[in-house]
Amino acid sequence: MADCGLTWIDPSQTGKPEQCGWTEVGAFDRYGHDQGAKLAWRIHEELSGVRQRIEELLQAGWSSVRVVTDHGWLWMPGCLPKVDLPTHLTVSKWGRCALPDPQAKHQLPVVPWFWGNEHPVVLAPGVAVFQNGVEYAHGGLTLQEALTLSMHFRREQVSSGAGVVVTGARWVGFKLKISIDPADSTLRADIRRKAADPSSSIFKTNDPQKEKAPDGEGTLTLFVEDDSVVGQAAVLVILRNGEVLAKKALTIGEN
Repeated sequence: MADCGLTWIDPSQTGKPEQCGWTEVGAFDRYGHDQGAKLAWRIHEELSGVRQRIEELLQAGWSSVRVVTDHGWLWMPGCLPKVDLPTHLTVSKWGRCALPDPQAKHQLPVVPWFWGNEHPVVLAPGVAVFQNGVEYAHGGLTLQEALTLSMHFRREQVSSGAGVVVTGARWVGFKLKISIDPADSTLRADIRRKAADPSSSIFKTNDPQKEKAPDGEGTLTLFVEDDSVVGQAAVLVILRNGEVLAKKALTIGEN
């Protein structure tokens, strides 16, 4: 990445907007491999996390964010159809592709490996797989696997809240310790499931924690009493007169 002029940005940080950076977000592939059809339960929350991360970076001063992925996938609840490729004919075998033994004889499609043309790769035909019980797979040449997205997001016009930045947000138990710049007593902080929806706050309307103001140093602490929300995706919002000026994606109780 350094050779390409890119700086790695930890997922918990927003980096330096004057540079070119690379960061990662989302666990679609991990959930797909681990949970198969149950990936459906995760799609909405994962997309929400991606959206919040994009908004967080733009709010932190990045002029644009380009979202890319390395591959798509096949996903079929109830299992993808299996074709037989005996293990003794392969060196390695995955769901959608395999490395054949040099002496192997079969009728399956073969293509050269991109990173080394001397290595042939056997592909499962159609949407088939080489293993039993597979609901999620990739590595073949269907359109769903090979066509990758590229989305470009740019920052909107600067609002009246320009310059408000969350400089720190860290959980200590059920307490979220926050730092805001500038230290403005007219600002308020809240934790919501949806940044623009006040009714999605995890705090009750009359909760003294709801929309707390920072002290003279720009710091404040929000305390979450409901342990049932721990581990859930949320967003810290900084407001003035109800307008969201800054936000930061977070997982409740986790750094």
